[in-house]
Amino acid sequence: MSDRAWEASATALAVMEAADGVALNAARAGALGEQEAAARAGALVLADLRQRGWRTERSGLGITLSPPETVGDRLEERARMRADLQLERRAQLRSPAVQDFLDRMERSAVFEGRLVSIFDLMGDGAALAATIRGGAWELSDLIRPYVQIVEPGARCAHTGILLSEIWRYFRHTWSTPYRSTPGRGVQVLVRDAAGARHPVIGLIMLGSAPSQISVRDAWIGWSAEALVKVCTTAPSDTLVAWVEGALRHGVEELRVDDLLAGGSLSPTELLRPTPETVARLHTVAALARAEHGRFANAASIKLSTSRAMEGGADWEQLFEQPLFRAKRCTALAKLLQASLVLHREGPLTPAVLGRLARSPAGAQALATLARQEKASRMGSGIADVVVCGAVSPYRELLGGKLMALIAVSREVRGAWERRYLGASSIIASSLAGRPVERSPRLAVLTTTALYGRPCAQYDRARLRLEELSLGLAGEVRYHWLGETCGWGTSQLSDDAVEALSLLVSQRRGGQRVDSVFGEGVNPRLRKVRDGLVALGLPADLVLRHGRRRGVYGVDLGSDARAWLRGMAPSPGVFDDGCEPQAMTDAIGAYWRRRWLAPRLCRQDVLTAVARHTLSRPVRHGARVVREEEVGEER
Repeated sequence: MSDRAWEASATALAVMEAADGVALNAARAGALGEQEAAARAGALVLADLRQRGWRTERSGLGITLSPPETVGDRLEERARMRADLQLERRAQLRSPAVQDFLDRMERSAVFEGRLVSIFDLMGDGAALAATIRGGAWELSDLIRPYVQIVEPGARCAHTGILLSEIWRYFRHTWSTPYRSTPGRGVQVLVRDAAGARHPVIGLIMLGSAPSQISVRDAWIGWSAEALVKVCTTAPSDTLVAWVEGALRHGVEELRVDDLLAGGSLSPTELLRPTPETVARLHTVAALARAEHGRFANAASIKLSTSRAMEGGADWEQLFEQPLFRAKRCTALAKLLQASLVLHREGPLTPAVLGRLARSPAGAQALATLARQEKASRMGSGIADVVVCGAVSPYRELLGGKLMALIAVSREVRGAWERRYLGASSIIASSLAGRPVERSPRLAVLTTTALYGRPCAQYDRARLRLEELSLGLAGEVRYHWLGETCGWGTSQLSDDAVEALSLLVSQRRGGQRVDSVFGEGVNPRLRKVRDGLVALGLPADLVLRHGRRRGVYGVDLGSDARAWLRGMAPSPGVFDDGCEPQAMTDAIGAYWRRRWLAPRLCRQDVLTAVARHTLSRPVRHGARVVREEEVGEER
């Protein structure tokens, strides 16, 4: 360790050993110079790790970090993950801003002549259980789900509360902390038309899919390994046409007039590149990236990209930024290098393609094309089910299954497609200097299960389309794809991440990470990694949090994955032509027959449902549990 890193670590150890936490509070309030910033960052990082079961021991002039021992038993591992997440969630709920929000939502206010609050939007479990036990009901009348898209400024017709605030309140009942999600997003409330004031059954949110999930990419065929394998084992004229088209399309989407005018590139080199062409473009990219690092106005770029997201972009201004010049030159250099390799034996044929795919250079060229095709479809043809779950008392009636099925419905997907129809891709448009639109038509949905597999909500969640009585055939289901690698920053608090970011910005010669859109994947992760390195802490070890999430994928059409790979003209979406509301109603009826009806015969289930009463004081499972009530948490 360096002297500075040792001082930070020593301060951190002293802070953690202070029983009353006074030193930690002092560290939180400090951070004036670089030494103080290091001390504060070290204190907060190590305090977070210690709280999550890491061991810290003095070792010579430094500290030895030991992560929690790997637990073989799934239930024990799940319990530890839940405990870690509860630490984060409780810290969030202690925030004065969150406390004020919860108080306001639970406080009664006058709407249309009567007092209402968020409690009016919770299902009355006691009344529902009594109705079921009474026996005078029809299955179709017990629970009648419908979709309500959360639009800006829209309010609930029964309470006058903003739909966005209703969604946010119930999201705070999840075991994970509530965070805003960058990128695209559509929030959905699923409500019960059978209940008084249409209580909330559950929440859904579609969002931008994470850029790096290896098991998903392998399933879709976006991975370099998948493309190399098919080119090696089954080269064909179709694959050759795809390769040539991908090369041509990739170059056409990059504006190069400034490179031609400046002498960095010639028209001939676009058609017949040389190794010198590729090397020259990499040099230009390196110079542009260095210029961005020294002189970039992060606020200006963020303002421009914010306007772009709102539809008022000046693409010429973004195109001229050194950041996007660097990205253009790098992308063009990789494409021309791929073309150079794939055409070195002359015209590309299936036999030549198969032979090249077996070579390291050929495999690298194909990997470039796989990444390009993924990038062109990533922000449009695929979305992630970021939030999907039921609230009590519907949770006890397998409402989670209902949410999983409604998430794939035409009504939810249609809201996504309408919201982003005509939207320009910020990165592609900035590289082209003009609007580049990607079709928002969804072909695949993915989601991650918090505790891996088995996940009751997604396992065996499927729609047998013939049973919907809509003239459809086949099956739509959640496929188990595997698990994520368990890397990230979720084990560190926002305070620790902020302190690490400050430390990086104060280090002389440190790399700038301004969280500018387009700088690269996950600026939060890069800030944390650079900060940990600055402290002399083992970044790879700390960033391996071990929370492996289960990954599921849903094909929305017969050719969905082939379309995402650029190898089919359309995804062949299963419900084209269906009326959205009719499909949602059919999904509700399917869920009632398949999952709800068997639950109604179980007295233990009805007893659990009946516990969620709205009598005062409210002990309802859909109410957010406060810090002072943790001992009573369900």
